[in-house]
Amino acid sequence: CGLKEGQTSADFSKQKLGPINCKMMAAEFEFGWFIAAVTELNCLANNFGDDGLAALLTAVKGSSVRTLCGLKEGQTSADFSEQGLGPMDCKMMAAEFEFSGFIAAMTELNVLGNRIGEGADSLIEVFEQNDKIRTLLGIENGMQMLDLSGKGLDPGQAKVLVAELNA
Repeated sequence: CGLKEGQTSADFSKQKLGPINCKMMAAEFEFGWFIAAVTELNCLANNFGDDGLAALLTAVKGSSVRTLCGLKEGQTSADFSEQGLGPMDCKMMAAEFEFSGFIAAMTELNVLGNRIGEGADSLIEVFEQNDKIRTLLGIENGMQMLDLSGKGLDPGQAKVLVAELNA
């Protein structure tokens, strides 16, 4: 994967990586090469597919990796707006909540301006199960008026907005 000895973070975001690349990363974890010391990965905005994501999640389970989304320990908000994210990225974020990665400390996420589509369902499920999360769309607490014109809302983001308004 091009890592150096002792490297603890790696940014693989927006590299057009596919399922095969995920399987290669998984193999490196299995063999314990340099990637074994990594705690922070950013794998967002790629084309992993369900099989690739499953391979990556299996590989990082029980490893030193605490994030697949490029987050830092103790970080409580993350602005992922307009970063070219898709449904698979939402699934990756939800999976990180499941393995209690750095994302578990989040109170605010912003996925506005991304075509998240059916990935919204994964985020909504996390939102409904985690009362620490106040927003998935970067909506400030106590806001009385919200102008989302020009924000490129797709049907997935509209579903997230409905979930937030109903919470």
